[in-house]
Amino acid sequence: MIIYSKDPDYPDAPVTDPDSPYQTGRKFYAHQPEVFNILGQINQVLAEFGDKLTVGEIGVLAYTTTALDNVSASRQRVSMGFQFETACLGFSLNHWNLAYFSLVDFKASFEKWQRFIEVNDGWTCVFMENHNIARSVSRFASDNPMYRATAAKTLATLLATSTGTLFLYQGQKIGMTNAPREWDISEYKDISASKYWKQVHDCTNGDKVALAQAMETIQSVARDHARTPVQWSDDEHAGFTDAHTAPWMRINDNHQDMNVQQQVSDPDGVLEFWHMELFIYGSWKTIDAVDQYVMTYIKRAEGYKALVMMNFTIEDQSCRDRAPPIFHNMDPVLTNMVNWRPDTLSPFGARVYIIEGDGQVSNTDHQTYRAGIHLL
Repeated sequence: MIIYSKDPDYPDAPVTDPDSPYQTGRKFYAHQPEVFNILGQINQVLAEFGDKLTVGEIGVLAYTTTALDNVSASRQRVSMGFQFETACLGFSLNHWNLAYFSLVDFKASFEKWQRFIEVNDGWTCVFMENHNIARSVSRFASDNPMYRATAAKTLATLLATSTGTLFLYQGQKIGMTNAPREWDISEYKDISASKYWKQVHDCTNGDKVALAQAMETIQSVARDHARTPVQWSDDEHAGFTDAHTAPWMRINDNHQDMNVQQQVSDPDGVLEFWHMELFIYGSWKTIDAVDQYVMTYIKRAEGYKALVMMNFTIEDQSCRDRAPPIFHNMDPVLTNMVNWRPDTLSPFGARVYIIEGDGQVSNTDHQTYRAGIHLL
């Protein structure tokens, strides 16, 4: 959506990377003024269809004002937009030069895009995956078989308790992961990954260290990770095709113990965990933004207050030290742990507490809670 128009003079891009023979010309083809005229024309066509919902990609943005230019209800351009700052944390302009980011960085970005719509007439999308982004469990949590199901539920808790319209990508509801690190470059079909590999190979004369580093990057963020066939069953081709027809690319090796057929009958599976109520609306306040291990925030709406806590480590973390006193001695209304401990968040443990007004929602009053939770 943001690249419908470009500078008709085709100016040279400024040199921002002296070591590269190519420079980004993004400032000349993204977010050009003419884009708004084009969106206006699209809306004129759509007007005859009555109520409508439009969604567009607004890119990796540093400024919320740019997003609001696109999603403000009064400006009538698009209903909501996908911003990629959080999903693309660590990316460079060419996608392959990855930078380290911490949970602190993740929380800061996530909160910024949650809070920017609190004081205006804009709306936002909540998402972590699409066809161009590696699997969120592998990117932001852990795809270690010991933790991956719990970690997928942690990310589900985050998304389902966030303000905005939730978008889920194929396979995300069963916690699909990146391709195994044992796969070599021949398994990757996306031209972007293969060209990057060839570029590193040619520029370094096949240096093994450079190629190993390139492969590590591909294993982390290649677009192919989101394009492996959906794992429907533990059959040879994961139920995506019949036994006599191979799909376009290799099935993820973990389809035998991570597939839809298996999770449909598993009350403790990732798929079943997604069958929770959504906190569509509400204000957002992060607690301890510099906590490097646990993400904690409070959502408020319509007389309800929710505390959400998520451990992003493989170590136990204290709950009591991080929760406001009003939530002490309460049981969570939602947790991703079967055997949870009151004062401890297990590795990748997540939980949600709810209070109404100044009181709390008891374990025996969940019907009242469920009647109001969609307002949060």
